[in-house]
Amino acid sequence: MISLPGMVQAADPRTVDYRVREALEFMEAHLAEPLTVTEIARHVGVSADYLESLFHRDTGEAPMHTLRVMRLREAERLLSASQLSQTEVAAQVGFTGLDISHFRRDFRAFSGVTPRRYREASRLEKAGEGAPLGTTQGP
Repeated sequence: MISLPGMVQAADPRTVDYRVREALEFMEAHLAEPLTVTEIARHVGVSADYLESLFHRDTGEAPMHTLRVMRLREAERLLSASQLSQTEVAAQVGFTGLDISHFRRDFRAFSGVTPRRYREASRLEKAGEGAPLGTTQGP
């Protein structure tokens, strides 16, 4: 089952509405696509307003915020586990059609470091030469 990324989780995952779980699975399967709340809501069979309400109730976050977190977590994974360029990573996580600087800005706001520094720190950590990621944030 998919976890609820970056937000307050329900005390019991079984209390998360099945439509929220379906929406999360749909979002995860379509990270590279430009999704809207309306498209996600249509997929799970509810209105956009109702999906927003369900997300806020069950996760404390909006669906689009959740999608952004999912995309940026996947970008972190790709940066540390692949040789893809930043532009390729950005495209694979749904930052298509945007200036690469938008991806870099969002990534830095989320991770505390630029994509390049994140990749470098990840490689050093894997080689046993660097501090664990998350402790590399600087001024």
